[in-house]
Amino acid sequence: MSEEQILVKLRNGNQTALEKLFEEYYTQLTRYAIKIVSNPEVAEEIVQDVFVSIWNNREKNSILSAQAYLSKAVRNRCINHIKSNFPIHENVESSMHVVSDSSPDSGMETRELSSALAAAERKLPSHTAKVFALSRHTELTYTEISKELDISVKTVEYHISKALKSIKEFLVVNDILFLVFFLNFY
Repeated sequence: MSEEQILVKLRNGNQTALEKLFEEYYTQLTRYAIKIVSNPEVAEEIVQDVFVSIWNNREKNSILSAQAYLSKAVRNRCINHIKSNFPIHENVESSMHVVSDSSPDSGMETRELSSALAAAERKLPSHTAKVFALSRHTELTYTEISKELDISVKTVEYHISKALKSIKEFLVVNDILFLVFFLNFY
């Protein structure tokens, strides 16, 4: 049976179609969720919730690709889980203070956060690192940075964007994904 046929049967309420999707994608989606939330039990619950949601909304769903839809649904639920368990604050420093006040182990978490961000910054190309440091550590405006380095404001924007993307990728690769959410405000 093709994926398209399975999806049509699912929309029509065929429980076997849901079981086929579950058998095909459950393990892969659970591994994916574990990489994001770092908790096997939570990951399994998230994936199961996605399948329950698909079944409950089967008549409304217009899924074209099961794998793409399921991956995105799991990713979004993982992100929502992380956001609800790691409140996002205006900047990393305020987030680090919240973490440091929350538990005895949080001093270590704060050091790990600082260490991870520093390691990510060290991986940046030198010019990008310099622009990023002037922006985030010296708190210069883009215009001030462009004057100081004799580059255009657009070039400053490019380097900041490149730095943030690179730092986020570093954190994802090193299983520090929850920090990516803090970086949105860094």
